[in-house]
Amino acid sequence: MGMHSVTRTLSYVSGKEEAMKKGSALSEINEPFFITFDEYHLPLLQHRVFTDWRVLVVAFTTLSGSNYRVIYVRPMCTGLGVLGGDEIKEGVREVAHYIFDVPKLKKMFLGAVADNCPANNLAKDYLLGLGIPVLYDHEHLCGRFAMKSLRDVRLRWVYEDAAFRKASYKAVMTQLRSAPALDGQAAEYSVQLERIESFLDRAFAATDPSKVRLRKVNARLFESVGKV
Repeated sequence: MGMHSVTRTLSYVSGKEEAMKKGSALSEINEPFFITFDEYHLPLLQHRVFTDWRVLVVAFTTLSGSNYRVIYVRPMCTGLGVLGGDEIKEGVREVAHYIFDVPKLKKMFLGAVADNCPANNLAKDYLLGLGIPVLYDHEHLCGRFAMKSLRDVRLRWVYEDAAFRKASYKAVMTQLRSAPALDGQAAEYSVQLERIESFLDRAFAATDPSKVRLRKVNARLFESVGKV
């Protein structure tokens, strides 16, 4: 890729950074939402000097899945710096800071979804410290179970089939916690179910819906964009 293409790409990224600072994308949110964050690797963005490009991306998705938007990007390549845990935390912190400064957004903010990459841990701990639940992306979790020849049923039902209602979701979560866990996964289940319940607490407090489904609460779209 030539320097002109690199320059155009960085110009686009700078524009996204400015949009985040102005809050233009987040201001469009009128329903409950969650954020996703991770690094995108850009093997096609090549130049003879800088060859390993990565971009930290934070995006929001509404609970219904009707609106998805990238709201923060930060590019980095080898030779210029490191895109690691501190940088990911700072990007997530900036997004969270803006959300918490706007009462409507703070009320609608349900939580975050991320994979289990160690580089994300500081950002996840930061959000958890604010009382924001961070869910382990279910597809990544299923992949981890599959590597151990385990097949998850309980969490799959939660994310794909369940329709939670305000009057009964607490009892449903209690039943889920009391059910037998996959071999050796009791601690993992306990953490995930606790965070899912916290996510549901915030969802029912945000708009008092008749029911809540979690079918769109994943990083599927986020990951697909990163593969383009």
